[in-house]
Amino acid sequence: MSTKTVLLEPSATQAAVAKGTTLAGSGSAVFFGLHANEFAAITGALIAILGFAYNIWVQERRLRIERKAAEEAARRAAEAAVEEATQ
Repeated sequence: MSTKTVLLEPSATQAAVAKGTTLAGSGSAVFFGLHANEFAAITGALIAILGFAYNIWVQERRLRIERKAAEEAARRAAEAAVEEATQ
């Protein structure tokens, strides 16, 4: 009496689920393996990076608004000079 072993190839869905489960398991192991000080340091670094990026974004917007206002003031001054010269 012989026994046959049938090996089945995992489907794409099964492979994707296995990959996701592996990544989630390893991520949670790293995350929950941190001490409070390490977690605080990582959180602080992320907040600093986000704050820096936000500050750059706000400064760019402020500069864009100031440039637009300066261009508008220059345009108005030029129009006023042309109008004054034609009178």
